Amino acid sequence: MEKKLTFKLHNIVQKYNISIRELSRLTDIPRSTLSKLMNQKIQNIHIPHLLRIADVFGINDIREIIDLEYLIFNGAAFILTVQLSIAAPLSWRMGTNQFKRI
Repeated sequence: MEKKLTFKLHNIVQKYNISIRELSRLTDIPRSTLSKLMNQKIQNIHIPHLLRIADVFGINDIREIIDLEYLIFNGAAFILTVQLSIAAPLSWRMGTNQFKRI
């Protein structure tokens, strides 16, 4: 099972009606970096950047900014993506095809 971070900057930009340019100005994060995060082009984020985004919008719950996806491969042609909050860890139970809270 592969894990992938998903950044929810698109949701934040829409929710707060702000442009990437303005977000860049407020957070001092390069516009190109924000654009890549918004378009899921990069899979890493510097913690200070994450904290600046949270601070600008008064976000206290990290799940408003990022999600953790589990990619489950079953054969060569079928991919199931399950989005989970990183605050709610789950384990995959082989054979039952179910997630279980840990």
